[in-house]
Amino acid sequence: MTKTFLGFIFVMLAIGQIAMANRAPHCPKGLPTQPEMLKKLQDLSLESPQKNYGVGGLFIHAENAVLIDAYRKLVTYKDTKIRPLNDIDFYSRFKEGSCDKALCAAQTIFGNEMGIAYLYYAAVYGINLSSLGYDRLKLPDPNYALEFKAWYTVRPWKNLEEMAPMLKAIVNLPKNIIPMTNTRMLHSGIVNPVKSSILANGLITFYEPFDKLRDDEKETITYHELGHTVGTEGHLDISDEWLEAAGWQVQGNQVINLRPEEFLSDYAAYKSDCFEDFAETFMYYRYYPQVLLEKSPRRYEYMKKYVYDGLEYLAERACAL
Repeated sequence: MTKTFLGFIFVMLAIGQIAMANRAPHCPKGLPTQPEMLKKLQDLSLESPQKNYGVGGLFIHAENAVLIDAYRKLVTYKDTKIRPLNDIDFYSRFKEGSCDKALCAAQTIFGNEMGIAYLYYAAVYGINLSSLGYDRLKLPDPNYALEFKAWYTVRPWKNLEEMAPMLKAIVNLPKNIIPMTNTRMLHSGIVNPVKSSILANGLITFYEPFDKLRDDEKETITYHELGHTVGTEGHLDISDEWLEAAGWQVQGNQVINLRPEEFLSDYAAYKSDCFEDFAETFMYYRYYPQVLLEKSPRRYEYMKKYVYDGLEYLAERACAL
């Protein structure tokens, strides 16, 4: 499969992944509570380095630099690669108040509950849950009008309950991978106009059919999509080490797999490309490590060494890490 426009890959769900999602993940981590997230943000606010910074009509005073950066990502216009551009002007929301901290600002814009969650996941995990900042994007190529609509049509999250299965995938990421960079997680609110069966994509956009899945299915699909981000950011999914471990070989202008019997799911076999294979393997290592080890030991060892920094989930002691 060739990486296309802007390098983002559409992802569909296959029967094999649905079947595997019926199995309970190993060492699952629970979501942080509102008080836990609030305490983390309050503690972080007191840490150095601190700075003063103006963001979108608000002067933030003596605030932790990580929190300022996290808040700014939530309230800026984006380019097509999700990088922050100019701040959205919220002066009218702040001109009468005394807010001068990132947490107060996030709660003013997104509400008390969602503001805490948005800032927490942006600061700790580097993942942007805000739907703000996409309304000024311009279609760069008319030939990709449907793809553009699919990638950049977004709606706000309804509540924390709606986000919960996807947030569970985030908190199950290994510590060596976080925080991520320029990573978002949003709902489009539409059926994908390119292909109606698509549930989610590597830009981490969810589509209406995704809403009909069980929560455990949503979680593993989200983790798969996060695997695309991990593979792309470090160029891991095209590295020589990965291609060799997974049995991929370049033959002319094609990349074929020499060990198709080791594909982990019907989905991986159906897509049959090194990028989807990487994301699926990334998910299996975390959720179904024994299956991965038995089916493809070389894939397992690759993930252990190059992606998970030696952390394994086969033993119960890993649940405490």
